[in-house]
Amino acid sequence: MQTIVGRTIDSALYQGVDRIRALGVPVSPRGKDTLEIPEPVSTTYPPGFDCVLQDPLRDANPFFHLFEMLWILVGRDDVEFLTYFNSRMGEYSDNGKVFHAPYGQRLGLQYPLWDTRNQVGECVRILEQDPHSRQAVLQIWDKKLDLNVTSKDIPCNDLIFLKVRDGVLNITVCCRSNDMIWGAYGTNVVQFHHLHQYIASLLKVFVGTYTQISDSFHVYLDSPVWRRLLVREYSKPTPISKIPLVENSENFQEELNIFLCYVSDVQKNGLFPEFDYHYENSFFPYVCHPMLYLWESRVIPFQPETNEWLVAGAEWVRRRT
Repeated sequence: MQTIVGRTIDSALYQGVDRIRALGVPVSPRGKDTLEIPEPVSTTYPPGFDCVLQDPLRDANPFFHLFEMLWILVGRDDVEFLTYFNSRMGEYSDNGKVFHAPYGQRLGLQYPLWDTRNQVGECVRILEQDPHSRQAVLQIWDKKLDLNVTSKDIPCNDLIFLKVRDGVLNITVCCRSNDMIWGAYGTNVVQFHHLHQYIASLLKVFVGTYTQISDSFHVYLDSPVWRRLLVREYSKPTPISKIPLVENSENFQEELNIFLCYVSDVQKNGLFPEFDYHYENSFFPYVCHPMLYLWESRVIPFQPETNEWLVAGAEWVRRRT
């Protein structure tokens, strides 16, 4: 197994580029030319790592990463919400309306935590009863829905192992297939690192290490991003302040739903309706609302360096103006 340790997602990305250049072999699943590392690749991040891509050559869309992560945490499956931030997402739906394997819905996050269909709630109860348990496993792959089934949206990330040791929650995400650019060092880290934070808040423990095991670690050779990354110089990004996802876990889901209802109003009307709700989780007023405004208006805040999301959002907008 190949092992990568990333202090930031940007540093992990460039380590991944070097590994594929050195070890990748040609394979062509579904007729698409890729380079794939023959053995699994494990990427581990320490607590508090920077999970928002800042590298200009990678040119990641932070708005899509942020809003898809929130969409997952409420267990939604609709295409319309995501295509607002990334028009290409509709290409992965079989009917143009919903997705076959939305991660949040597969985890049962559309149900209350007390409902046994919510896998996160069930795992929290396992670890509350026995903090040393090795049986807290979240399952995304479903053999009835995914094995030998034709769909544009077969889940790439399949199992998540949760383990609490010394008051710290460590997680391991197992992936059958990981495109290095769009998945491994793209949306997946954002999705599951924030799920990691959410579960740690429910357990009232600290966030520990995040490990991603990619069985097929690959890159598509026709990707323009891949070609850009081949001729690059990695510059270590300046540390930027972070806003925690959850400060009050008791009302986090309620506030998340309130914010997403507000997003829907903005999407429908193209206007920002009056909003006087007082959040107890600062991620919503200091990250989500400013990012939504920046996406809609393309007006960069006077001090975008407030947090890592706004820095990434402002730079993404600058590159397009």
